[in-house]
Amino acid sequence: MVRPMIFDMDGVLYKNSSVEGQIVQQLERQTRKRGYEETLCQELYEYYGSTIGGLVAENLLSNDEEISSFYRDVYDAVDVSAIKADPLLARQLKQLRKGGLELWLATNSPEHFVERVLQALGVPSSHFSQIVYPAAAHGWVDKSSSRYFARLPSTGCLFDDSLRNCRAFRVAKGDMRAARARHVAREVDVMTLLADELEVVPSEWRLGKAPYLQAKELVDLKSLNKEVLQRLRHELEQTTGDISVLDLGCGYLSMLPLLQKLLPPG
Repeated sequence: MVRPMIFDMDGVLYKNSSVEGQIVQQLERQTRKRGYEETLCQELYEYYGSTIGGLVAENLLSNDEEISSFYRDVYDAVDVSAIKADPLLARQLKQLRKGGLELWLATNSPEHFVERVLQALGVPSSHFSQIVYPAAAHGWVDKSSSRYFARLPSTGCLFDDSLRNCRAFRVAKGDMRAARARHVAREVDVMTLLADELEVVPSEWRLGKAPYLQAKELVDLKSLNKEVLQRLRHELEQTTGDISVLDLGCGYLSMLPLLQKLLPPG
């Protein structure tokens, strides 16, 4: 049986430094507005792994109204217009669900912000079996608390951009063999890690970008059809006047130097 796949949202489903930076700025702003030192926001994040989780744990936000208001003040001020629709991601998630894979979304962001982000991405919430976020019904716990991870499937695999959250998930679940967590580095596409987890494409078969381009160029050059090349040279030599090219078809430009050599002078 395939284990449930659990995705973080910010920094995983989408990566946008403008939006993520706004979240940090608004957390700092709202912390200051409530009369606390400017450095407190970062201190709480470093100690608890979550600024809001730290404010709740320290009883600096002490009731549902205060916590709900803080979430609204922070996240309603974040402009998500920089998040562009990702039809490929939407199609991948849809196909995975159609294939019977159980997908979860687990985030520290509140429900109303999750809705805005998914709408911006063009990803229907129906692509996920469950969406887990801080809420009054669950004591506002986020990933800074083991109670948050208790809401996630014990046999799941978590994809998160925080190493701290990855470790906390495995510890909370106890059985390291059943509960897995994959750290999503900034430069890594979460779907690549998912493919590894599902063993769709063995990781040892996958080339980095530079080796891939080098290998592709070598294959392209070895795959030249001499007859087609000769015909192209002949027809170019017979052409008078201006030449308009609609599509070079040069892929990663490995064919461009060859085409330039075939073009008549001028």
